[in-house]
Amino acid sequence: MNDSIGFRPDFVRLYNQLEFSLFSNTHAAKIIIGKKGYLFSDEYIYSYTGKNFVGKNIIREKVKRIKFIQDILWNNYRILLLVVFPPDKGTFYREYIPDRFLRNINKNTNVSEYSKEFEKAGVNFINFNPWFLSMKDTSEFVLYPKTGIHWSNYGAFLAADSLSSYIAEKLSVKLPRLVLDSVPVSDIVKDPDDDISKTLNMIWPAHHPPMAYPWFHADTTGGRKKIRALFIGDSFYWNLFNIGYISSTYQTPSFWYYYKDIYPSSFKSPMDIRAINPADTVFAQNVIILLQVNGGYGKLDYGFSDDMYFSLDQGNEEILEMEKKIRGNPKWIDLLKKKAKERHLTLDEMIRNDAIYMINQQIQKTPENKQP
Repeated sequence: MNDSIGFRPDFVRLYNQLEFSLFSNTHAAKIIIGKKGYLFSDEYIYSYTGKNFVGKNIIREKVKRIKFIQDILWNNYRILLLVVFPPDKGTFYREYIPDRFLRNINKNTNVSEYSKEFEKAGVNFINFNPWFLSMKDTSEFVLYPKTGIHWSNYGAFLAADSLSSYIAEKLSVKLPRLVLDSVPVSDIVKDPDDDISKTLNMIWPAHHPPMAYPWFHADTTGGRKKIRALFIGDSFYWNLFNIGYISSTYQTPSFWYYYKDIYPSSFKSPMDIRAINPADTVFAQNVIILLQVNGGYGKLDYGFSDDMYFSLDQGNEEILEMEKKIRGNPKWIDLLKKKAKERHLTLDEMIRNDAIYMINQQIQKTPENKQP
């Protein structure tokens, strides 16, 4: 009866609507209804309250590796490595988080700890949270949607302009200048400003304020030109892509989604990062941008810096010892020969990848790297 009753989708939407409108309940996984109807992903709340803090030792180890990679890429190849933290909704709309989540707040958060360690180590990074908060009460247009999980299109435009200015200064180049033509405002929310609301599967969308959708063009006069860029990160990239910033500023840009799926190749068919040698792409860029909200919830870059660290540090004793162990195990070698063939890698590359993976697993399991 539950699966095959007539008009079942309509009944489900009606039920969800009544639960939301009358009782402020939602049946969508990981979605929290905040004060005044503001919608949150639970991960943003846990990040703001420090519930998902991974621990200082793990973050320090990650920062050490990123700093090592940054220096090698810049000093040897003049490639800029940059970490970018988009604003997160838990921080931006903290006043709308339900009180039940605010009873036990950890003063340590992944973003605050990363920011502190980056400052100490001299890592290039932008944390957009403070800037967005400073504009919150004075911005003419909404910077973060009430019913969405990402920055608004207008917020993404401001961030894109700031990002270009930072990169241009660091690389001493003239990038295409973003010229704002108009900022039409609409009562009809466009994707992705209502992406949380859509998951609620209701009859009517959740209430939202009017949203701005900027139109701009790229000025390429005066010797301004595109540069090569590789983005590694999460879905905040798609806002920058969809508003046209990526195509107007970067030459043949690449995006490694969660350091797993490769775009634009994956637009046609799924392409996994393990099918290529990441270093080949890295060395062909002018800038590498690690773009992840909330510091990747502690798992910044999802393995990119781990792989690059051990790839660049060819004399690392831990890796060499693990490779020796692998080569002395015939069954392990037979397995890696099959994996190397499937992924179009040499056996030596496959052995090194497995050695790096094993060392990273050991690091994660050591007592000093567990959350205090």
